[in-house]
Amino acid sequence: MLRNLVGLVTGYERDPELVRQAEEFRAQIQAATEAEEAATAHYPPIPEWGRDFPDSSKPYDGWPVPQGALLEQDAEFLDDFDETWNVAPSENGSDVVVFHQDFRAETDRGEAIFEEDFRRDVEGREPNAWLANIIAIHKRLDEGQRCNRIVRFRGETPSSYRLEHPPSGIFNFIPSEEKHDAVVALHQRWALQYLSACRYIHAKGIALNGPPVHQTLWLRADFSLVIAAFTGASCAALGMETEFWAYGGRLESPFDPENVRRGTNKQEDGDGIGSPQVKADLFQWACFVYGLMTGCDGNPVVDRETMGMWDGPEGDRLREEKWADEEAVREGKFERWPVLREEELGVCLVKAWRGEYGSVGEVLGDVRAVLEGCGRVLVEGEEDEIEGFEWERVFEYDEGSGQISRVVDEKA
Repeated sequence: MLRNLVGLVTGYERDPELVRQAEEFRAQIQAATEAEEAATAHYPPIPEWGRDFPDSSKPYDGWPVPQGALLEQDAEFLDDFDETWNVAPSENGSDVVVFHQDFRAETDRGEAIFEEDFRRDVEGREPNAWLANIIAIHKRLDEGQRCNRIVRFRGETPSSYRLEHPPSGIFNFIPSEEKHDAVVALHQRWALQYLSACRYIHAKGIALNGPPVHQTLWLRADFSLVIAAFTGASCAALGMETEFWAYGGRLESPFDPENVRRGTNKQEDGDGIGSPQVKADLFQWACFVYGLMTGCDGNPVVDRETMGMWDGPEGDRLREEKWADEEAVREGKFERWPVLREEELGVCLVKAWRGEYGSVGEVLGDVRAVLEGCGRVLVEGEEDEIEGFEWERVFEYDEGSGQISRVVDEKA
């Protein structure tokens, strides 16, 4: 009895099961510590800004790139997605390598090392989890019959993924702002092609969710459009819900995917994903097309002539007008918005801004009807091509300026 009392007070003797559990816990902690020390021992020196890059004598100004990226002396980044994912040419010449800007090095065991704050944190939007989500989206899009308006996925590594390198080399481009009929036709063609891609994407249960459309596109040699960036995409079937609405055109979309998570308007539409997300993607398409047709960067009020006045005496007034118009969008009122010409698809854009379309198929039908009514001849058997133009003979691309323009002979 006395022995039991002493054991109870001093802890000299304990429950054998508790002792076993404590020993197992200590063993787990020791194993985790040893594993972290072993991993740390494999870390190569971490490149640092200001010490190792920028350095103009090295490829990419010294910026660290994953294995497989081209390492020639004059190698430069081709593009970036969402100002977060760098796009570099690959050493094989037929692909590009896409990786997070916080990438710093790879261990000899193939592990990716990111900037100090992100080395082992794989939650949320941090590099490892974000990379895995983008790769999963590309793999889902690659299943079954492929869509020609979506960039080809070429594989993955622990720190990057690969995409096809468009043979034209056109990545960042500045659309021509001419009002010539061929230019309008090219913009109409892009409007159709983006919708075609969007319909395929929605049919896979994926929502694009930004960034703004023009930041996601590359062009092929025939000046056809291809969607390359899926950095904000979500897919309920893959467990990827939209975390936030961080992007948008110059106008804020009233169809925030937050409504889907709250259960508001969660009915399914013909494209197979929540209606608010369909409407949000179509809203961004309308902003993109409006920018093509007007040169106003997706904002129907603040044009290029007034942009330089934001910091001047007219700045407050312009900001108030912009806020008023964004509020009008949210309320479905468009009294102050200019009406585009029929061939500029104005009717279709306003319906998309108002959320009157339930699926991409509905928009495609309207756009095709408008174009046929304006005299365009659409390629039989294809939903996103316009006949009557040899695009590569009509347009040229200046790699230095990134500008697309009509060729000299055609202008004459």
